[in-house]
Amino acid sequence: MPLGGQILCGSHHLPSLPTGRPFTPTASSGSLNSVGSGQFAECLSAPVKLGSPDGWWDPSTMADPGGENDPPRFVTCDSNVLPGPGLINVDMGIFRKFHPTERSSIEFRGEICNVSNTPQFANPNSSIASSGFGVINNVANTGCRAWTSACSGWACA
Repeated sequence: MPLGGQILCGSHHLPSLPTGRPFTPTASSGSLNSVGSGQFAECLSAPVKLGSPDGWWDPSTMADPGGENDPPRFVTCDSNVLPGPGLINVDMGIFRKFHPTERSSIEFRGEICNVSNTPQFANPNSSIASSGFGVINNVANTGCRAWTSACSGWACA
């Protein structure tokens, strides 16, 4: 079989680089006596991104408004003030269509998702009252996946 006629494609021919999903730093609701509902954390200064799975945000820029010596109050942090980790993804595939006869065709495909096998982190722990605030414990993807397929006849159109 002669070489040629292959089609190499990617995820829209460019890598996919969406920004992270925003999330809200939260605190316990005890200081406002709001049973069954949550409370936002107190923003002491602009959030500082550290960017590590062991600490995505600097916890010293936020505080729990329900501290022992703090009076109950509403806080200054807005909802969705912190963006989570972004996503870097490159998907690729190669396709080859053969025409053994004039009216028939066979197509072979090989595809791979997340070519670089880069872990995509989920949002970090958002509870300022937790010792794990800002720590990422999960991934948002399942890693690199690859598969092959073939089709024949009218299904390859």
